Amino acid sequence: MLWSAAAFSAEPQSAAAVPEKLSLRDAIALAEQKHPGLLELEAERQAAWARARAATAWDNPELLLRTEGTTFSSEEGDYMVGIGQSIPIGGSPGKARKAGQMEAALNASAKELRLLEILQKIRSAYSTAAYQQEALRERESLLSEATERLGIAEARRELGQASQEQEAAARLLNLEARSEYERAEALWQNALSELKAAIGLQGRIISLADTLESSLSLNELDSLSAFAEDEHPALSEARAQSALQEALMALAKAERIPPINVEILYRRMESERKDGVDFGIGIPLPIFSSGRHQVEAARQEVAAAKERERLTAVELERRRESAWQNLKLALSNDQRWKKEILPAVRTILQTREDCYAAGDISLETLLKGRGAAAEYRLARLESLRELLLAFFEYKAAIGN
Repeated sequence: MLWSAAAFSAEPQSAAAVPEKLSLRDAIALAEQKHPGLLELEAERQAAWARARAATAWDNPELLLRTEGTTFSSEEGDYMVGIGQSIPIGGSPGKARKAGQMEAALNASAKELRLLEILQKIRSAYSTAAYQQEALRERESLLSEATERLGIAEARRELGQASQEQEAAARLLNLEARSEYERAEALWQNALSELKAAIGLQGRIISLADTLESSLSLNELDSLSAFAEDEHPALSEARAQSALQEALMALAKAERIPPINVEILYRRMESERKDGVDFGIGIPLPIFSSGRHQVEAARQEVAAAKERERLTAVELERRRESAWQNLKLALSNDQRWKKEILPAVRTILQTREDCYAAGDISLETLLKGRGAAAEYRLARLESLRELLLAFFEYKAAIGN
């Protein structure tokens, strides 16, 4: 069970307050409480239960007023007053109530599936926003270093130690770094907007509390097999759809037996000055519409729902296998970064820092090395984002 129905209400919801620093847990909690898509499905579930309760009610009785043998010129004739009631005898009210209950169960399964889809969108949007937030910091660092390099080139140019071409090259790199920073800032703002839409909120998200690495729980990675214990919401929804169609077929069979009409009337016979009681039963004859075609249509709907259920199971298995392969690849790439690439980058950068401290290389050369290291850090952020997305896709594929 992904969420508790008690957390929802069909009443209109007020706008939720967004924390200044939004964590992934906060984002999910806000969506569970306030997302319009979930509130919509909760209202539909309540409507289905109302229809189920109404299905057991009989038709309202009829007030009958009749006259027989009456003329305008005499007081002779019979006058009758009474009630008529339609009485179901095929069990259709109970079958209708069962169908209503199955519809409510289907809506509950649909909510579970909708929540899973919303969680997947939030996790993906949060991963992208966290990546863009950290990438913006790296781009800011690169811009600062490019600005410093430009200042060095201008100073050397004034001292006659650098050519005009070298100064122009430093200026071009600075312009490129500024352009990349502005682009990263726009991408970050767009990512925050996407996250806000995924949560289903209005307002403004200022920043994110979680980094890419803190969003990825190592405990969850170590216990991936525990996620697949429950049935996937998509399969639950498909099975609930089959159950609903079976209930509708049972209702169609019950409705083949039409209700009987019972009438009880008080009769006043004016010509004889006598009172009496009339009793009658009306039995519809299923000559022109026997309900046979409705039953056959319902039977075919059941068969179609069963096939959709099988197809859903096949697609879920394919999705789960594909997500697992992508996750294994991302985990392997993550280990390569941790054990090989990042140590090598740190070693190279530390070597340049030591050389600059010893006076063996210029500040410009050191800044170039720092810029290259920053580009590697950006690539590392992208690899973490890919790992997060693969991890969250696997969770969604197994229904978590």
